[in-house]
Amino acid sequence: MTKSLLSSFLLLFITNSVFSQSYKWAAGLKLSKNMGMSVVYSPVIPYSAELVLSKNFWTNEAGISLIGRYHKKIISKGFNMYGGGGLHYGFHEDIEKQNYAGLLLNGGIELSIGKSNIAFNLTPLVGIGSEEVKFRIGSDISLRYIIEKHKKQKGELWKKIGIKKKNPNDPGLLERIGIKKKQQPNQNNSKEKWFKKKGG
Repeated sequence: MTKSLLSSFLLLFITNSVFSQSYKWAAGLKLSKNMGMSVVYSPVIPYSAELVLSKNFWTNEAGISLIGRYHKKIISKGFNMYGGGGLHYGFHEDIEKQNYAGLLLNGGIELSIGKSNIAFNLTPLVGIGSEEVKFRIGSDISLRYIIEKHKKQKGELWKKIGIKKKNPNDPGLLERIGIKKKQQPNQNNSKEKWFKKKGG
């Protein structure tokens, strides 16, 4: 009974890991003191780049950020943590205040379900060229719509559970966990082939 439950759990875990695909394009909102729009592009797993347009409605400060990130899956590609960094440029509507540039560090965790993506970010910033902005730490929640996903590899799930194998002689998952016995070559057929070869 225990072995059957363990086997079922392994199959369910592998199924979720294969079909929880990472997004290629996603766009949405950033919710924090600095409200904004976020567009994320992932040219190849596990890398992504994010463009953020933001504005602080309390201070009338706006900004644009470009961030590069590396993702590391936790359970599947749909649930992962990431880290990276990038550049930020901030400017004020008040002409008496000085615009500034900055270096960003970025880290967070995200979950993708269906066409929805939610992420939590921590973003320290080191200001450059400004007496007012030296260092600050921001946080936000991002809500995005997944526009396009990375293409799934056909047959990858069946290869993992042992129904379709890269090498026919290799044991599949079902055989390794004892649900299915590996088929042994038919000795009678082997002998017949040997006699035919000798006789031919």
